[in-house]
Amino acid sequence: MARLGIKIDKLESELNSAVQRDSRYWLENDTKINAVQQGVPTYEHFRQLVAGCHLKPLDKNEDITNLRAVPSWNHVLCDSLDGPQLEALITDSKAFRPATLRSVSD
Repeated sequence: MARLGIKIDKLESELNSAVQRDSRYWLENDTKINAVQQGVPTYEHFRQLVAGCHLKPLDKNEDITNLRAVPSWNHVLCDSLDGPQLEALITDSKAFRPATLRSVSD
């Protein structure tokens, strides 16, 4: 294949990407059909169903308490804090963390 100028790894990655896109397309399409058949009340609800169709539900035994304590989107704040201040921020953020999935929905 190299004689023909075809790069196998590039071809394989393009194929994998196309398969993933196709899989996502059909998953979204099935979700759209199910949402219409169920008679979702609003377009916003419909849109949220389609946007989250690739997500898998949490297992009832899955522990969500070991999530990262410091928000990763605030690098400026984290970089500006020293050890004790950062530790206080981590401790404070753990106080607001839900222990189970049920406590998030309540």
